[in-house]
Amino acid sequence: MVVEDEGIIAMNLKSSLESMGYVVTSTEFSGEEAVRNTARDRPDLVLMDIVLSGEMDGIEAAGKIHSDFNTPVIYITAHSDEGLMKRIKKTEPFGYIVKPFEERELAITVETAIYRHEMEKALKESEKRYKTLFESAADAIYLVDSETLMIIDSNSSASEMTGYTIKELKTMTVGELHPQEEQEVVRRIFRKVAESGSLSDISEINQLSKNGRLIPVEINATTLELADIKYILCILRDVSKRKKAEMGLKYEKDKLIKIMNSMEDGVYIVNKHYGIEYLNPVIRKEYGAVTGHKCYKCFYERKVVCPWCKINEVLKGESIRWEWFSQKNQKTYDRFATPLVNPDGSISKLEILHDISKRKLIEKKLRSAAITDELTGLFNRRGFFTLFQQHRKLADRNKRRMSLLYMDMDGLKNINDELGHKTGDQAILDTAGILRKTFRESDVIARIGGDEFAVLLTEPSGSEVDNVTIKHLQKKLETHNSKISRNYELLLSMGITQYDPEHPCSIDELLVRADHLMYRDKKDHKLGKSDNISAGKRISNN
Repeated sequence: MVVEDEGIIAMNLKSSLESMGYVVTSTEFSGEEAVRNTARDRPDLVLMDIVLSGEMDGIEAAGKIHSDFNTPVIYITAHSDEGLMKRIKKTEPFGYIVKPFEERELAITVETAIYRHEMEKALKESEKRYKTLFESAADAIYLVDSETLMIIDSNSSASEMTGYTIKELKTMTVGELHPQEEQEVVRRIFRKVAESGSLSDISEINQLSKNGRLIPVEINATTLELADIKYILCILRDVSKRKKAEMGLKYEKDKLIKIMNSMEDGVYIVNKHYGIEYLNPVIRKEYGAVTGHKCYKCFYERKVVCPWCKINEVLKGESIRWEWFSQKNQKTYDRFATPLVNPDGSISKLEILHDISKRKLIEKKLRSAAITDELTGLFNRRGFFTLFQQHRKLADRNKRRMSLLYMDMDGLKNINDELGHKTGDQAILDTAGILRKTFRESDVIARIGGDEFAVLLTEPSGSEVDNVTIKHLQKKLETHNSKISRNYELLLSMGITQYDPEHPCSIDELLVRADHLMYRDKKDHKLGKSDNISAGKRISNN
């Protein structure tokens, strides 16, 4: 905006400014109009003549424009007496041009005024932001003279924390805000800050409030210079809540350790660096480990971290459970690992080892009993059927034949009736023993009924091999009968058939076929005396 009551000068100013690339919002001839139109147009800069028509001169108008709208003003005048200059200075002008002036002088003055105003505006906004931060900060903030340690300024949080008003704080040294026994320590801290430039996270210091309450604080301080004077900016954080939380966590951890020390299960705690922080008596006894040692060395006797380690998952908050067999003490454990939050906020891994060795042994025995014949120790019918399914899958995959030998003890009923069940059991045991001696370890031998036995020949076989196998079994029976002095002889009726992967079938179908051949063999046997069973002729199958 150009404010000039001489029309020609006003037109020349407008023309010059527009040639420089500026936009002239209006040309005014009186101070009153200038003030009114500044409110309307909000120009970035006002060029103001001092002597104007109307009741309000340029100086008065400029003062009002500056105070009401914070708009920068450049004076344009032919007058430069001392009294006038005093009035001008009070309005804080951004420039002064004496008529007549050159266009270059005008350009420099205008550019300088606009730049200066932008910088002052940015500075004020920055000061406002920092003042807002200073006042709204939850921590107590002090500006301290680095030489005298007098408090120059503080925020409202400092007043709330100490109970002193900001005015009262400005009459105190920073040391006076601490108990007598800590004041020398605080002074040394501030002297160290003045020398080094900054110190951070200083703890175990108490601030003393106006009512005598001790407040645990954490100190962070740094030096800064304002108007060539060195100050210390100090931030004090009230850590009483954190201390209370830490004490609570420590109490809980101590209680937890007492519980763990009395547990029958093994318990230990490991940090993120695999160092053992705690071992209960059970773990110490079993593994002879001590705190500070690495867990992979203690439990696995390794020199490096185990590739299967799950500690990273635990430190992220996961709980993990698995079974583990220890090579070191030959025991099986149910292991449970879970994160443990420490008083300082860090996380460790807490692990519980529950010895399940006895349970695993019982489970093994139960599984064995479920598929084992109690009398002979051979597989029972369930075990035989289960193993057949496994071997059939292998045979199908490898296109390999297998043979099924089905046997029935001839005359077992007569033995039980004539000689008693104890003798009958012995006959069954003798038969089982002969079968074990006759067949390979890879073959599956089972007692699938009272007097019925079955053998799955898992190696490649054919009619010739099957006949040789049966003859070999008959030879074993004959040898047994000739050497063992008993009131009976052992005789087995047998039927053998093959499983062909090209024409797969079920175990039931194979047993039916073998059973049919076995009964044909039984009919062809010639019986001796009614109370004895003599060895008979074996009929080969197809």
